[in-house]
Amino acid sequence: MGFIGYFINKKNIISMIVLLPALFLLAFEGLGYFSAVVSNFPHHLLSFLACFLIIIFVVLNLFDRTKLKVITLLIVTIFSIIYVALNGGIINAEYEIFKTLDNCGIDFAGEVHVTYFSGTAQGNVELVNSTDEIHSVKISGRKNGKYEFAVTDENEKEYSFEYHYDKDTKNVILNKK
Repeated sequence: MGFIGYFINKKNIISMIVLLPALFLLAFEGLGYFSAVVSNFPHHLLSFLACFLIIIFVVLNLFDRTKLKVITLLIVTIFSIIYVALNGGIINAEYEIFKTLDNCGIDFAGEVHVTYFSGTAQGNVELVNSTDEIHSVKISGRKNGKYEFAVTDENEKEYSFEYHYDKDTKNVILNKK
């Protein structure tokens, strides 16, 4: 940290280069929060604002020369745009919802286990509540993603499900396969 602090205090181009990785991480985290704001307003609105206000505050107060301020903010902006483009945009925001498997027409025998078996790394299914009458799962993923998971009961019988985000109704649709 002493090495980093020494070069940041110089307030020159080396300071900018040393500071950029931290600014990138803060910007990418802020974009993740913005995605959460878009998909579930106003959740994480303050987190999103804090990330980008911290970037602006640090850059404007650290550097004395306007040229370095503009260049640093421009670099962070360009890399943020590239990051959004590579991750499918802000519209591909994450969702998280609780669903009950009881109204799917299946009589599960005893205890239930959930196995996640397809989709991308952003998709996830977790068993939240499992009694003889109620079986609830927490489903998460990214909009426009299609995911599949399996439920196994005590009799080792497996039932397959798929879920996706319906952008017309803005709901997560869960279907038995």
